[in-house]
Amino acid sequence: MSLGALEEELLLFAKKNKWFQEGKEEKPQLAIAVLEKDIEKPILVLFTVFPIKKEDVNAALQAIGFSRIIKIGEVRLIDEIPMTGTGKIQYRRLNEMV
Repeated sequence: MSLGALEEELLLFAKKNKWFQEGKEEKPQLAIAVLEKDIEKPILVLFTVFPIKKEDVNAALQAIGFSRIIKIGEVRLIDEIPMTGTGKIQYRRLNEMV
């Protein structure tokens, strides 16, 4: 499972359940980065521009049909998802933030 596919499914679920702030749908609302430290399993970090609890996100992942081993380890609320000049999510910047 790619992070992009995971983001896409969470994005669809978030839209369906109206987690987004009204009027801000044109900008990215969430992105996932990976925290890799000296641990066995990397931690998925969800960056959002709307408040959401980690437990709610993981419940959504299970509702969507993802395996129990796919879990968000941390949720970080930020003002906006960093973007490149070409309009793509700046994952390098997100990885620096984890």
